[in-house]
Amino acid sequence: MKQFSILLFLVMLLAGCSKIPSVEQEQIEVIIPYPNPSDNRVNLYVKNQEKVSYQIQVFNPKAKIIFEEDVPAGSVINSFSLDLSDHPKGSYQAIVKMNSVTYSQKFLKI
Repeated sequence: MKQFSILLFLVMLLAGCSKIPSVEQEQIEVIIPYPNPSDNRVNLYVKNQEKVSYQIQVFNPKAKIIFEEDVPAGSVINSFSLDLSDHPKGSYQAIVKMNSVTYSQKFLKI
């Protein structure tokens, strides 16, 4: 009976160890476009509480860079206003590279 108890314990222990815990990936919003959708002007807010350096780029629907800026560490610049009146309607993408991580956010021009 003692051997059966030990065997049962080992089976339960091994069965419990084989389960991989599920981890939900938290989506971090670093770039906030507003209004979204937009007609001619969009504002981009970049969350940068640590005031680290970052690069922001905006791509038009044809994947061409229409805006790019390098922001140095310590800068208080965190908001950008873009005039899209000379650009086509469609889906745009803002990219922020910060601390070796790339964040992206799409917005629409209607």
